[in-house]
Amino acid sequence: MSDMDIGPMESRGEKLAPRLVEIIIKLASGQKFTTAKLAEEFGVDQRTIRRDLNERLSNYVERDSNNNYYITPSLLGKLTTSDFRGLANNAGIGGLYPELTNRFIKELLDQGSETVYDVEGYNYENNQEYRSLFQKLNSAIKEQQIIKFIYKEKNYSDIHPYQIKNANGIWYLMAVDGGKIKSFSISKIDCLIIHQSRFQKNEAFNKEIKEQDGVWISSQQIEVIVLVDSKVADYFKRRDLLPNQVIEQELKDGDLKVKSTVYHPNEIVPLIKYWMPHLRVVGPGSISKSVKLDIQRYLEE
Repeated sequence: MSDMDIGPMESRGEKLAPRLVEIIIKLASGQKFTTAKLAEEFGVDQRTIRRDLNERLSNYVERDSNNNYYITPSLLGKLTTSDFRGLANNAGIGGLYPELTNRFIKELLDQGSETVYDVEGYNYENNQEYRSLFQKLNSAIKEQQIIKFIYKEKNYSDIHPYQIKNANGIWYLMAVDGGKIKSFSISKIDCLIIHQSRFQKNEAFNKEIKEQDGVWISSQQIEVIVLVDSKVADYFKRRDLLPNQVIEQELKDGDLKVKSTVYHPNEIVPLIKYWMPHLRVVGPGSISKSVKLDIQRYLEE
């Protein structure tokens, strides 16, 4: 196996839905691309991209003499919401978004609009049981309506909802509570009530939420140092695969010393586990301990 074929393993149950959604949007907008270009962009090997294009999306793409993939010309600009829904379900990503309604699909394909959804990471939780909750939150965000709910047995009122974000497979509501940005795991929100009263979005908060990697926003930053194995170093040099990634040093053996700045261990621990055994935590000890505990729990199950 060549170095280019080495990467995190994709288990049978994992759905790399965010990648497929991005590829679909590229196709729908008329872009052309090679498997090499997409592999570099998404940090996977070319075989994975070829499987996406030649199996999952085969009815919608063609390839030219320069090995550029593009949407079938007769479909360009003519993809209906039904086409997109069928394409998404055939590709195995039907469970990623709360509901593939016509309105939602049009919003997703309209890159000029400001979507209330943001997807990061590789895997996802199926959210069909929270469909009604997603619909209500989506409406409240669009209409800028104040909401209240119970979260982890605590009452929250006068909450200003801004965005629904998926980080490493978990859906969160990004909102402002008492002048502070907070994230709430949607699966833990109960008794949601939407008020008729509205709020005015704070542009500074809106910008911070959109630009922030991950969902944890705090004044307390954690600097994590990891050692990246030379076998996967190219992936990390081509694309930032860790939050706020900075390559501090390339060692003689090809390994990389990488710094990642996060606000919460959950921003980076799942990614370290995803890339194991090719990543090793140098510090801080608390992050290394979290990774080891997670692995130990998994082995004990």
